[in-house]
Amino acid sequence: KISAEFNVSVSANKNIPVCDTDLSIIFGNLIENAIEACTNQTTGKKAISIYSTADENKLLLCIKNTFDGNIIKKDGKFISSKRNDFGIGIESVKVTAQKYNGVIEISYNDTEFKVSVAIFY
Repeated sequence: KISAEFNVSVSANKNIPVCDTDLSIIFGNLIENAIEACTNQTTGKKAISIYSTADENKLLLCIKNTFDGNIIKKDGKFISSKRNDFGIGIESVKVTAQKYNGVIEISYNDTEFKVSVAIFY
């Protein structure tokens, strides 16, 4: 259980041509990572923001969360704080987005981590 500000804005066309399993991979991994990051954060305001929209041409998703500022990368890949090895969540999201000719962009600063996914169909 965490205490964090949680903002969600989702709107979607009900005919998104992305299978439920793949949507679960994308949303599930990113939300799980955001919650874990906030849980590990020991100072400052904790917040998670989810924005998603979909129309007949694309699905856009942006998840931002606060975190402790600690990022560990090796060979351009993120190291999981759960197991001190490469994480599979972000990689699963990347592979799933690419399956639908999509892209993923990751940015961060000292206090906020942001993942944006765009899938075109």
